[in-house]
Amino acid sequence: MKYKTDIIFILITILILGIISYFVFFNEKDVNNVVNKNATVEELKKEEGMVNIYLFYGRECPHCEKLMEYLDDINNKYGDKFNLYGFEIWHNSDNANLMKKFLETKGDKSSGIPYYIIGDESFVGYNYTYDEKIIDAIEKYSSSDNDIYFDKIRK
Repeated sequence: MKYKTDIIFILITILILGIISYFVFFNEKDVNNVVNKNATVEELKKEEGMVNIYLFYGRECPHCEKLMEYLDDINNKYGDKFNLYGFEIWHNSDNANLMKKFLETKGDKSSGIPYYIIGDESFVGYNYTYDEKIIDAIEKYSSSDNDIYFDKIRK
């Protein structure tokens, strides 16, 4: 009887570990719906009625990932108001240099990530307290034709 109990315990443990492994390793949230994570300056466009969000991030950065998940979540409601261009800076020196241009142009001192610009507003870092500020900036600047890249950097 003890033998059967041990076998059942082992099988249940293996099953639980398998389920946990699945959710940890194979069920990552896809945040590519809204984020062009590998944008290039050649792809950038300025569209009437939309604001460009320029996002500088690190591939392994957990705060960056949370921000991308949030932007993906609000895409259904606000996706017709913004284009999101992501530039990975930890493994791409060209993108890191581009971020420096944005920082200099904005007069921002911090080089932390995620660093992102929505219209005339720039943000560093992310947690849920930024949600309202992000939506406010999207709504405010989607009706503006102001764009830092096209107006100040590309010249």
